[in-house]
Amino acid sequence: MLARVAVSITTVLTIITLMSSVNASLPKISYIKSIDIYLFSCFLMVFAALLQQATVEYVTDCINDRNKRNRSPYNLAGSHVKLTTDLEKNQMEQTHVSEAEIGGNQTTSFYGIVPADLDKWSRIGFPLVFVVFNFFYYVIYSIASDVTMDDLTKP
Repeated sequence: MLARVAVSITTVLTIITLMSSVNASLPKISYIKSIDIYLFSCFLMVFAALLQQATVEYVTDCINDRNKRNRSPYNLAGSHVKLTTDLEKNQMEQTHVSEAEIGGNQTTSFYGIVPADLDKWSRIGFPLVFVVFNFFYYVIYSIASDVTMDDLTKP
């Protein structure tokens, strides 16, 4: 998980550097350029992914802290997660007993947020939002550039 945060921070810094170098190489104008919109949107996507990862880490830490406080005194393993073997899982399935009942009051969510679900939805959501943004960006700017070119080529 720490590697994902490092890659996200590096990507944010790279996009900021790219934005500043593009703005330095283009002429100074008083209005916003299309490249500014695109790069700023890319920056927002990467920053949102960084915030999502921080949220997952925070929620995971809160769940682990809650499980440590609520640990059963009968849990002799000494850890907040009860590991089970495949044989024990098969026996639990046959007797319809869950791991939570055997291991004590182990919670997997924090105010209804399950970190694995948040991660799963983000893996689908972020690329989908980026593809939709790119589609609309290129459609809008291709239409806008056709209109501009027609205006410039009229006698």
